[in-house]
Amino acid sequence: MIIYSCIDKNEYEVLMNKGILECDPTLARMPSESVEFAIAYKYMADKLQARYRSNLSFPRWGWYKYEGKSVAEQPDVFFANAPYTKSYLLKLDIKECLLSDFDAWHCCLNLCPLCYSEEEWQEYCYYLDIAHLKHWEVFFKDNIYTYVLRDKVIKTWNRIFDIYKENDYALYSNDYKSIQAVFWTIYKKDVLDVREIMVDDITYYQYHSF
Repeated sequence: MIIYSCIDKNEYEVLMNKGILECDPTLARMPSESVEFAIAYKYMADKLQARYRSNLSFPRWGWYKYEGKSVAEQPDVFFANAPYTKSYLLKLDIKECLLSDFDAWHCCLNLCPLCYSEEEWQEYCYYLDIAHLKHWEVFFKDNIYTYVLRDKVIKTWNRIFDIYKENDYALYSNDYKSIQAVFWTIYKKDVLDVREIMVDDITYYQYHSF
């Protein structure tokens, strides 16, 4: 499967010199940003682990497509982590990877259920009210209510892996979906193409301004 992944200069040197690149858990930035993110990233790692066994803690991340288009069509600034910082966009042929809906993934990051209708969301809120819980407390308190609701929420997260599913309430159509990929390892032999990425500060901040 063709996947695009961007790595920094140090990672690129490791890959070229050792022929293999894995995720250094001490450098895994996003799972360390918050407890909420740590829960979501562990969920993703566990799902990859269930499909492809590994002794690693965190997977590598990449793109399968973005907003319905080939990732190769995105401008360099899309991949840049910071202005005037060299990075490398890799075109990879990855055999063992797990694809998921990037936008739906944000439900996991926010510890919310991925609901497919207003009725489903209201039903979840109804049970929260009965239990006198805020949605994030489902993962941070332990009682009979949180055990049940936590299981209910996590089961809805499994929907992010149905990458062809369309739902007017919660998902983009297939023509506009962004699909991400996780995988344990990049091997040098998997690299089909490399493109150096570096953008100036004006380009970077204009692109990332909202």
